Amino acid sequence: MIVKKLIDLIFILLIVCVLVALGCTDAKSGSQNNYTDTNSDADTNSGIDTNSGTDTNSGTDTNSAADTNSAADTNSAADTDSNFDTGSDADIDTDTQLPPDCLEAGQELPCMPAEGYDQGGQHPEGQVKSVDFYSPVTQNTRTMWIYTPPGYDPNKKYSVIYGYPGIDAGADTIFAGWCVAAGILADNLIGQGRIKPLIIIGVDYQTDSPNDYAETFESVIPYVEANYSVFTDADHRGIYGYSLGGGEAFNLGCKNLDKFHYISPSSAAPNKAPDDQLFPDSGAEAKEKLKTLLISCGTVDWIGLFPASENAHNYCVENNIPHDWLPVEGGNHDAGVWRPAMWNFLQLADKAGISD
Repeated sequence: MIVKKLIDLIFILLIVCVLVALGCTDAKSGSQNNYTDTNSDADTNSGIDTNSGTDTNSGTDTNSAADTNSAADTNSAADTDSNFDTGSDADIDTDTQLPPDCLEAGQELPCMPAEGYDQGGQHPEGQVKSVDFYSPVTQNTRTMWIYTPPGYDPNKKYSVIYGYPGIDAGADTIFAGWCVAAGILADNLIGQGRIKPLIIIGVDYQTDSPNDYAETFESVIPYVEANYSVFTDADHRGIYGYSLGGGEAFNLGCKNLDKFHYISPSSAAPNKAPDDQLFPDSGAEAKEKLKTLLISCGTVDWIGLFPASENAHNYCVENNIPHDWLPVEGGNHDAGVWRPAMWNFLQLADKAGISD
């Protein structure tokens, strides 16, 4: 009797061990597959809660292992020579004919790109890397992320777009494959002959003592212009941002039209200034100086930011302020809005002369 009970106990323990082993295997597999799909933009928990920096559902923690292909951990920025893995599909078949995008279908910008527009490996690739620099504003060493186009030549001059991420999101998210993927988009558009080569900067503007204006104009821009071969005038300088960074793009861009002539706020957070402050005197200065203004937002933004962006669009319409409006139908507060916005902005700015 005792022997039988021992045999039964051993049998049960064996079953438990097998189940545990299978569970661990499945968990490991699920973890890998959950974060390597760069097209999984529809997760409504990947947005940025602008009302709280402690939203545990936020996918913007730049210290997370959210992209297993990415070397974008902002704590590893000390290696300034390391290349940035944008999370592109390394095994993409470049002979595969991608479906025609909205432009090839006869639509005009801004419009939604076709599937595959954000896949890497289709054209020569530029370089994305982190750069440590001393900020005279914060008086410490900070990190920015910089994209230089394929064949970057320090003897030529390039235009620049400064990219501003969402709250608590690192500057690297401007280039991360799961987020804006600006480097991949630029590579593809340059390779397609749709835009001229340019430089894109991922800006870390969120400091312990926030002074976004001073950090931008007294720290970031001077460093870029001193160390890279770029034009230094507003005709060749643009600003893009998503979520909190979208509010920054509105505020820093529209209030400093002597510095930026190309502006693209996407899913702008409530830090955005009122429209009559962004465009005083019915937008008189904007009408004179602004060359590109692209406003974008998802129609079902889960934070509820769509009405503010739509109101900004309506204000521009009512006051005859030239601009473009991209309401992403069914779009949420995520890369499914921010990435198409960058794709459109790069082309609109190029057509308006940012690289001329």
